[in-house]
Amino acid sequence: MKNSASKQAIIPIVNGVYEEIFVIEKTLAILADGNDYRPRIDYFHDAIRMLTAGASGDPRLAVEMLAYDVAMLRHICANPMIRSKAAKNLSPSNAIAIIDDGKVIKADSQTKYRLIDAYKKYTVLFVALLAEAADDNYYSRISEANEAVENIAALENGIKNTAKKKDVAVDIEELAEQYVDDPELADKILKGFAGKKNKILAGEAVKILQEQIKNTDKKIKTIEQAHFNYATGQLAVYENSKDTVKKMAMNGLNVVGDFVENAIRQTGKGGRGF
Repeated sequence: MKNSASKQAIIPIVNGVYEEIFVIEKTLAILADGNDYRPRIDYFHDAIRMLTAGASGDPRLAVEMLAYDVAMLRHICANPMIRSKAAKNLSPSNAIAIIDDGKVIKADSQTKYRLIDAYKKYTVLFVALLAEAADDNYYSRISEANEAVENIAALENGIKNTAKKKDVAVDIEELAEQYVDDPELADKILKGFAGKKNKILAGEAVKILQEQIKNTDKKIKTIEQAHFNYATGQLAVYENSKDTVKKMAMNGLNVVGDFVENAIRQTGKGGRGF
């Protein structure tokens, strides 16, 4: 965790805001999901828990999940008492929901504004704390996916050349073991290319590989879109949180202002590093 001292200073603050929201949502029975009877805030705070536990490879810190989090937190800041209407849900079961399935929960205006204020604080801290995790997940998975495409393309080329007798020294079995991590897929490829001189079987093996490249390209686009959504959502949160951050700084939490300002600068430069 880069600049861990700054982050460690922020963690108790975000935990304190979480506890405030937890009490309100528990009292109002605003749930994480119809099958998850914890207060709604617990769903989001699971990401903070994974971050502080150092579980960088946990699926909860996947950029798709974090982009979803930012979208939902922004929605909740504006509509703290109603169910999310997101087109795509990535929560543990069905949705970020409340017990009455979309109906407005009754609460006095003071409680409602307390919840709005607390969620604004939580959201700006959340996006700043998780920005590096979102970036790291994005870059590592894109790198792995691109490498996989290159490896599969090399295997495909080896099969084609061998079938055309352009490179009879190529060992297809060795290439499959080297470039295909999935044993079942490797077995399909070897069965599809049972004879090095059989162009028909070679074509079947190539089709298998081309389909995997196609699927990997789709995954890359999904990851890239999620990263873009996180980044744009993050900038929107920063733009709308100036008063919130200023208020927190006035209440003695200068570390919040410094942390968020640094995060904004890093975002503008196209990198994090905080």
